[in-house]
Amino acid sequence: VMQTFEGLQSTLYYTRSEAIRRGGHVTLRKEPTGTNGCSLGNNNDEWDCGWYVFSDVNANGNFNSGDTRLKGFLTSKGIQVTRSESAGSITFDRWGMPAEPFGFTIIPQGKNLSDPAAIGLCMSRGGRVRKVPTADVPC
Repeated sequence: VMQTFEGLQSTLYYTRSEAIRRGGHVTLRKEPTGTNGCSLGNNNDEWDCGWYVFSDVNANGNFNSGDTRLKGFLTSKGIQVTRSESAGSITFDRWGMPAEPFGFTIIPQGKNLSDPAAIGLCMSRGGRVRKVPTADVPC
């Protein structure tokens, strides 16, 4: 669980810095179900298979022809990653900020939010990422 939290935190900071460097149009998107044999993550709020960062030329939140994949993270099997809002992507502007604050919960598969290993992650509109109790998600 902690490895996934740190991977998500690191990817969010990377996405933010790339958006600043590239003048915006950088998106973080969940990996589709089936990636690396992952059978989870069927809904937009389920990021269980992992995520990737790409330059989003037309800023539509989808990986299209002409976009460039920059970095990815595949989650370990047995980890459930849920976004507080049902959306499969997060786009960052030229200042490295998401459109709105958001959060994730990260828990062992088959457990619930009261499990001691459960972690909440929040990112503020200003780009600050922090670890929070799962009760504080959504942020």
